[in-house]
Amino acid sequence: MKRALIIGINEYTHANPLRGCVNDAKNVAALISRNADGTKNFDTKILTAENGDVINAKDLKKVITELFAQPADMAFLYFSGHGTATNLGGYLCASDAEKYNEGVSVQDILNLINPSQIKEVVVVLDCCQSGTFGQIPGLANNAASIREGVSILTASRENQSAIEVNGSGIFTSLVCDALAGSASDLLGVVTPSGVYSHVEQSFSAWEQRPLFKSFVSRSTPLRRAVQKIDVANLLSLKSLFKQPDEILHLDPSFEHTERKAKPENVEKFKFLKKLQTVGLIKVNREPDPDLYWACIENKSCQLTALGAFYWHLVNANKI
Repeated sequence: MKRALIIGINEYTHANPLRGCVNDAKNVAALISRNADGTKNFDTKILTAENGDVINAKDLKKVITELFAQPADMAFLYFSGHGTATNLGGYLCASDAEKYNEGVSVQDILNLINPSQIKEVVVVLDCCQSGTFGQIPGLANNAASIREGVSILTASRENQSAIEVNGSGIFTSLVCDALAGSASDLLGVVTPSGVYSHVEQSFSAWEQRPLFKSFVSRSTPLRRAVQKIDVANLLSLKSLFKQPDEILHLDPSFEHTERKAKPENVEKFKFLKKLQTVGLIKVNREPDPDLYWACIENKSCQLTALGAFYWHLVNANKI
């Protein structure tokens, strides 16, 4: 059982209204609820505030408490709205946020997560000063104790703003892009660390910097996007390359248009083309690594570092 709580707040009583948080929340909810093949992923609840509707601090805390109250295999919390930090720590701001009543503290959320009977927890925050999540002023190294199985991805460091462009948060746009498949492995699996890697490399050193804190002992599948290659093709890696560092010599018999073409090698050519498309082999022909001409000119090919990685996974029966 997997639960997701998606929150987007545009409407604020005592602060400047925001424009893109509700749309960002709806986009995340649409992606996280189902995998690319249409199968159910998370049982999702979405809570939004716009056009005069509000989410007060009491209701915000209530729904976050409910998310972590019952056992589950995984819980996913996404928040887009105002965030702030005081000398008592960071807060997710409710619609009625004001001084001394900012909303829900990130420490309160941690206090719900740590004792919960939820195996894996993923928290994604697109708000200003969201990097305060997991930090308690006054503790050594300013770091809270977060239990195993928790991953936290925030839009910015503790002293940075989260930027909106054209009514959408840059951070959430990248998160959605990652969930849609840009951060998936060859089998379509998207993990929190994969999402962070995709998001982080899209920001320059002069912009807001996303933050990732993970206390996990295994890779947690967050969503399944479209597979980039069939499992059957990956399992065939060992039949073509007996060792991960083997060099496969090519010749005209691999090309079906040639007089010397051999049916078994023509089938291998089709397979090699698929492997090259997803970056699993490199063709030893410079400067143009064209597989057809590599066969005609009696060149060779071999597994890339990524290809060798998947070869070892197949060899260890992990795929």
